[in-house]
Amino acid sequence: MLDSNESSQEGPSRHTPFFAVALIAFGVLLGVLFSHIWRENGSSYSLGTFTINLNGDESKVLRMEVEVPSNTREMVKPKRAELRDLIIKVSSDYSPKDIAGVDGKLRLQDDLLGSLNRHLGEDSRIKRIYFTDFLVE
Repeated sequence: MLDSNESSQEGPSRHTPFFAVALIAFGVLLGVLFSHIWRENGSSYSLGTFTINLNGDESKVLRMEVEVPSNTREMVKPKRAELRDLIIKVSSDYSPKDIAGVDGKLRLQDDLLGSLNRHLGEDSRIKRIYFTDFLVE
């Protein structure tokens, strides 16, 4: 039996919560770092996240992230602001009902792709765009 002056080594250390929090924070930091590196050197280039008021229902917004293949990065990067503006204008013509379901999202994707390619001109072509985040709220 232990007397009152002796301490037991059983049970968790008082430092355990600190180490657990530090380990979690380190993991999150690594995740953010590698995510950024992957986006810069990965298979796609992000045009960013968009929050767009939808047509016909002022209380509904579309939040989406649009990416293009990485081989178009050099062509798209200098015109990023123009292309983002175009994406906002085209997408804001859609109502929540228009983009409901897979068919609606494919229609929006086709409209955006056509508009972006018309803006870029004959010498530049984007073959595909990706919605990596898509939410109507």
